[in-house]
Amino acid sequence: NNVVADLAGSFEEATAKRTRRSDDESFFAPLLEDAGMELRTDGPWLMTTQAQVRTHLERALQYERSAQERFVAGLREHLDDPDRLKAALLPAKMAASGEAGAHALINTLLEVNVVQGELVG
Repeated sequence: NNVVADLAGSFEEATAKRTRRSDDESFFAPLLEDAGMELRTDGPWLMTTQAQVRTHLERALQYERSAQERFVAGLREHLDDPDRLKAALLPAKMAASGEAGAHALINTLLEVNVVQGELVG
């Protein structure tokens, strides 16, 4: 009987965590995709240049503190998953060629001033 209760409690906790994650990531992931970087299980894919991704994110986040905070909260929750963390550390692949070589998601985001300030500060 306790095993069933423990499993039910674990399921409820996992469901609640996924719901919170999806709320935070509902801002993070789409903004990143709009900037030209698609998150996949095998690492990030650049649909454009890394410089364009940085520029887009800077412009989208520079004026609103709440947008910066939501983006970074979404990033942190995205990285809570060990598989996603590993993927975020892999070099981004270029969509045009499928070849790796660009900086990892983490490197790219640390080059965005408003994101760097939230992460480091």
